[in-house]
Parts: sequence; structure tokens; C-alpha cells
Amino acid sequence: MYDSIAALPNTSSFLAAIDRLEFDDDFRSGQAITVFVPTDNAFSNFLSQNNFASLNDVPIDDLRNLIRYHILPVSIELPALGNGYYLTASGVGADNDLLAILVENPGTRAQLNKNVQVVNQDLAARGGFYNTIDEVLQLPTILSVLRQNDAFEQFANGIFRVDGLADSLQNNGQYTCMVTANTNLENALDDRYGLTDILELPEATLDSLMLYHIVKGNQRTDDLLNSGNFTYETLLEGVDVEITGVDVINIDGEAELILSDIQTTNGVVHISNDLLDFRR
Repeated sequence: MYDSIAALPNTSSFLAAIDRLEFDDDFRSGQAITVFVPTDNAFSNFLSQNNFASLNDVPIDDLRNLIRYHILPVSIELPALGNGYYLTASGVGADNDLLAILVENPGTRAQLNKNVQVVNQDLAARGGFYNTIDEVLQLPTILSVLRQNDAFEQFANGIFRVDGLADSLQNNGQYTCMVTANTNLENALDDRYGLTDILELPEATLDSLMLYHIVKGNQRTDDLLNSGNFTYETLLEGVDVEITGVDVINIDGEAELILSDIQTTNGVVHISNDLLDFRR
């Protein structure tokens, strides 16, 4: 893997990061991995945007977490993945849980986290595959996960309308966000309010609705099933949400989680099949 990447033009910055982190032996070992390699231009833009004079100025722990986010701990061609979220080798979650990456259009020219393009796809090396990309992948936050998936557009619009909430979901702190995709969200809005656009809700209703979808703390599936708790404190002051289940996680006796544990640096995102109702 190391020698194969070294043979490519415009990848010296990635190899310099690998050398600084002493990951070179791992890349020569033939272990099963799939790697996304930012070009030198991508690294140059990353350093400039983050006010680093050189790669050596990036704090070593930050660089380690960043490079690991560019590695899938499995050897696989991207079309075999399909559209969806996949775990990387970067464990920067609340309990070193592995961060997730969004892969879209893997059969042709894949996109990562919506805006990062795969330039050269499914290049083979002993033990795995590598792909060059046109940007350095940024570690995900709850807010970036909401913004990067078009299926969450309505929900994200609601988050941005609540004063200060987007900042909270982008910065430090640990939260659990239960998001509803556009179609289910629009159906719920129509049933309950006779609307299909979340931004048409009255301000007070919208604020309460969004805050009710955010639970304090990093509550992964295992935590929800094994903690012994049934109610969790939301950001809607004085209002808890009830979460129960064994094989399926149920919320307030109405909604179910259909995809769980999209881990980010400041919390975790779960996808619900229905919009939660704070008025229950």
C-alpha cells in the first residue's frame, strides 16, 4: 500500500503524514484496509484553512485522528459498499467509538460526506484498495452530519432556525440527535399541522420540536438498551423523552430507530422513522 501510493503523483503530503505518525509499517504490512488519499493540493488547502504553516505544525494527536478518519478497516472496492454510513479507523467519539463516513454514488464516481470527490477510485494494492480524493476529510460533528446528507435537509433547516442550536451541535459537548429523514418528516408535519415545510411552523413550536429531538449525552444503542434508564433529558427544558426496547428501540411508544450510531466527535446521530411529538 505504501509503495503503491508513493508511485502516484501529487500524494507526497499524505505519505509525509504517514511517516510522521510512524504508520508506514502498517501501510507496508498488507493488512486489509481501504484508504482515501487526499492530494497534495487538498493538503495545502487544509493547512491554509486551518492556519498551519506546514504539516509538522498540526498537533500530532489531531493528525493521527485525521489520518485514521481516511481509513476504512476493511479491504473493499467502493461499489460493494453501496450508499450509506461506514465506520472509519478513527476512534474520537465519547468512548473512542469509531467515527462514521458517508459514502454516496460509489458505483461511478464516489462522493464522501457529500462534498469530497473521489478522483481515482478502487486502485488495488496488496491487502487493500486506495482512492485519491480532492479534499481532506474533516472530522464529523452532529451538525456536519445533518448538513452533508440531503435526506436530512428539512430537519437541518429546523435546527438552523433555533437560536444557538446549530452552534451547540457543531462545538464541544456531547449530544444525541434523533433525526427524521425528509419524507417521514413531511408526512408527520402534514398529519399534525397541515404543513409540509418545517420552516412554516410557528417559531415557538419549531423551537420546542427541535430541542425535543436532542438528548443530553452520547447515548449509543448499547447505552439505550443496557443503561436501565427509560427516560432521557432533552434540550427542551423540563421535558424528557421515553426510550425503550430490546431488539428495536422505541421512542415515546410511537417512533422507532431505523439506523443508529452515526458517531461524531461531539455526539451520536440516530435516524427515526417518525418525527417525535413533544406535545404528548
